[in-house]
Amino acid sequence: MSAKASPSIDAAAKNTPVSGRLFFLDLSAGRILSANPDGSDLKTIINEGRKLPDGLVLDVAAGHIYWTNMGDAKRNDGSIMRSDLNGKSMITIVPPGGTFTPKQLQLEKRSGKLYWSDREGMRVMRANLDGSEIESLVDTSQGDSRPGPDQRKWCVGIAVDTDGGKFYWTQKGGHDAGLGRIFRMRQKERAVTGAGVAGLAAAYRLSQRNWEVTVLEATDRVGGRVAAYHSDGAPEHKEMRRLCSRLSLPLQKHQYANSFWNQTARASLSAPGSWCMSPKSDAIWKNFQKKFRTSTPHQWRQLDKIDYSNGRHYGFRSIGPTESGHGPCTV
Repeated sequence: MSAKASPSIDAAAKNTPVSGRLFFLDLSAGRILSANPDGSDLKTIINEGRKLPDGLVLDVAAGHIYWTNMGDAKRNDGSIMRSDLNGKSMITIVPPGGTFTPKQLQLEKRSGKLYWSDREGMRVMRANLDGSEIESLVDTSQGDSRPGPDQRKWCVGIAVDTDGGKFYWTQKGGHDAGLGRIFRMRQKERAVTGAGVAGLAAAYRLSQRNWEVTVLEATDRVGGRVAAYHSDGAPEHKEMRRLCSRLSLPLQKHQYANSFWNQTARASLSAPGSWCMSPKSDAIWKNFQKKFRTSTPHQWRQLDKIDYSNGRHYGFRSIGPTESGHGPCTV
């Protein structure tokens, strides 16, 4: 059961009482109730039935109550609701499916955001006060499907430190297992998975907008598995080189080994720009370029299916660079 105390409220606003009130949840009956601090004048404000309300927050200045409905823990039907302080004008802020099992809820007025923990959804989430721009700030699933089976990943409690620019959340663990934990993150903090050029570029752009970014990389090097190298006669890739310079990514000189294409040929290195296509491959390639200019979107999708194993079916298996004496290479 959650409870909130409200200070004195203007009686003209939203038809609410003048004195301070307690607002609290009755989870099993699906109700929001209100009473005086001494327990007198008990009233039912909201009665939705078995929707399992769990989190409750008041915006006294705007005259609103916000609350979470957990719904069925095995179904993606959690929701967040809002009403006036007297229970009237009830609307859905986050509809069923927008969050899995919303638990505790916090209001951050300065930025106009609602923060909540999504238990079986294994997330910490937030949205604007009207329910727009729903986003996941933390996802603890690590690839698990929802509803999450591992209770150590369930997010339950939530607190927001507006002045410190941080939020805190709890992850419960199993019953009486002693595995509960409390975590903290900056409100403007993001994690980027992968230190390839795309991941580093995303992290760089976020940092330019005053986000604190952590880049997670599985290998012991940055730059990713695909690298762009400069060679004589090739495009200069000015933007790519400029980005690599900003991210302190080293560039290497490049030479082309024909054995990359044809592992049966003796390996040899060609200086940048010195290798060429065989006459047969060059003719096939030019014919392909001509046809591509008039291809339809459906034909483009068919081309996307070409790979090493089916290239012969499409007539591309024999295209490749060559060196004198070795004939066309296979790609």
